[in-house]
This record gives sequence, C-alpha cells and structure tokens, in this order.
Amino acid sequence: KFKRAPELTFQDYIGALPEGNKIINVGNNDYGYEHNHDPSIKSILDSYRKDDPNFESILTNCTVHDDRHPSLLMSWIPTWKFKSLYMCAFHCFAGCDRKKLVSFFNKRLAHKLEAIDQYWKEKKNKKKQSQRLRNEQFLSVNSWLTERGL
Repeated sequence: KFKRAPELTFQDYIGALPEGNKIINVGNNDYGYEHNHDPSIKSILDSYRKDDPNFESILTNCTVHDDRHPSLLMSWIPTWKFKSLYMCAFHCFAGCDRKKLVSFFNKRLAHKLEAIDQYWKEKKNKKKQSQRLRNEQFLSVNSWLTERGL
C-alpha cells in the first residue's frame, strides 16, 4: 500500500499565525474576495487563480512588524517545478523581508518540518538497506556460480 509523505498544508500555515490575528479570506475560485477594490491584491490573485481548485489566499496581520491593519497576503499556490505540489507564498504590503516571514513560520512549524525530514531520512535509509541486500544477494549468487565454474 502506498504511504503518502507528510507535508505542510495551508491550514498548517494559518494555524501557525499568532492568536488574535485577523484573517480575511481574499481569494479562492468563487472570486468572492473582499478586497477586489485593491488592484495590487487583485493582480496577485488573478496571476495564480487560473481555475486552480486548490488555490487559497488570506489577508492577515503581518507577523514581522506591528500590524494593526492586515497587510500580509498568504497564498497557497502551485510550485514552479511541480504544478501538483503547493507552497505558501507571502507578500507583506508594508515591505517586510520574506526571509523574516519564512523564519517565523519555520519556527512555528518546526515540529511538522522535523517529522517531514524524519520521514524522508527513513525512506532514504530503507532504500540504501534494500540496495545493500540486493548487492549481497548478487555477490552470494555470483560467488556460488564462480565456485562451480559457471
């Protein structure tokens, strides 16, 4: 049976926001976002939306600066390399550094990131072990054939 790898979801990112952050749903496929009057938000949302059923976007208080009015746009978008995989993209309209935003979420989601890292390490170790066993089996068969002059 195929076991799916653990991964982060958009709900994980939303759950990592500080308690009390205002969350405004600004985009999904129904085009029912509240801030359609803001051209900068609309252009960002329209560039990713393109009939994607998994697209989500929220506007919330920025986690880097003291933000009284939500200015952080978080969107769940397809990755550039694999369109079937998604990532959380951040854009603070006040100009906060993305590295600081990513650092904040990495700290808040460290337990999940460690579990994902552990999964891939175990998978890699299993692959190495199965390769080692195949090599040992090959060597034992090869030596058996050599002993018999074949």
